[in-house]
Amino acid sequence: MVNQLESIKKIYRIGRGPSSSHTMAPKRAAEKFLTKNLHAHRFRVTLFESLAATGKGHLSDLVLKETFTPAPVEIVWKPEHRLPEHPNGMLFEAFDKSGNTFDSWKVYSVGGGALREEGAQISSRPVYALNKMNDIMDHCIKKEMALWQYVEQSEGTGIWDYLETVWQTMCAAIDRGLQAEGFLPGSLRLKRKASTFYRETSRGGLAKFYEQSKKP
Repeated sequence: MVNQLESIKKIYRIGRGPSSSHTMAPKRAAEKFLTKNLHAHRFRVTLFESLAATGKGHLSDLVLKETFTPAPVEIVWKPEHRLPEHPNGMLFEAFDKSGNTFDSWKVYSVGGGALREEGAQISSRPVYALNKMNDIMDHCIKKEMALWQYVEQSEGTGIWDYLETVWQTMCAAIDRGLQAEGFLPGSLRLKRKASTFYRETSRGGLAKFYEQSKKP
C-alpha cells in the first residue's frame, strides 16, 4: 500500500502543548465530547497505556480538567491496559445527576494531534497527485515551476494564510518561552532555561537573527 501525501496542514496543527499526542489531541477530544454532552452532571476520562504512563508529565490531566471546567471530571490512569487499536487510547464517559452513564466514547490519539474513533476506517484524502519527493521535483522541473507553485497548485492559495498563522503562532510561543521565568508546569519542577540562554546569545548575532526572521 502506498501512503498518500495529504495536506501539509496536517503537519502544522495549532493546539495546546507541550505534546501533540498527550495534550493537543486529548483537549480536542474533550471539546468534542463536552459539546455533545453540555448538560452532563460530571465526566470521567480513562487514559490507557502510553497516555496513562506519561500523561502527567505532558499535562494530560491538566488540559482535560481545564476543558471540562466548571463540570467536575475524574481522571483514571490505566498504564497497564491497552485498548485494541492504539497505545494512546481514551474512554470518555458522561454521567447524569443520579450517577448513571448516559454517553461514552472511545477514541485514540494517533499522532500529531489527530484523533480516530474506535472502529473507524483509516481514510485519507490525498491533496498531492505525487507522493515521493523525487517525483515531485521531476514534475516541477518538467513543468518549469517552483516547488512553492506546486504546493499552491495542490493546496490552493489559502495555504499561505494558514502557514502565516502557523508562523505567527510559533513566534508567539517562542516569545512567551523567552520571557517566562521560574519552573515548568508539572511535578518534576524543571527550571525554565530559555530566557537565560537568550540573554547569553543576545551578546552575539543569534538573537538579532531571530528578531529579524519574525518580520514579514
